[in-house]
Amino acid sequence: MGVVVIKCPNTGRELSTGIQVDSSTFARMPNEVMETRCPHCRTKHSWRPRDAKFVDALPPADWVENQDR
Repeated sequence: MGVVVIKCPNTGRELSTGIQVDSSTFARMPNEVMETRCPHCRTKHSWRPRDAKFVDALPPADWVENQDR
């Protein structure tokens, strides 16, 4: 399982769309306009799947907030 990621056009930073899919589902997503609220610039971005990328999700044990400091 992975997540769909886009790039903020204002900051250039990547962000998760919150859409969890597997790679084959991502490849079949219709090229419709979607919107995602950006945590970096706090605006909504419109995007199409052709402008996004699929990224393998990290298991919770590998999340930075769950690592020993």
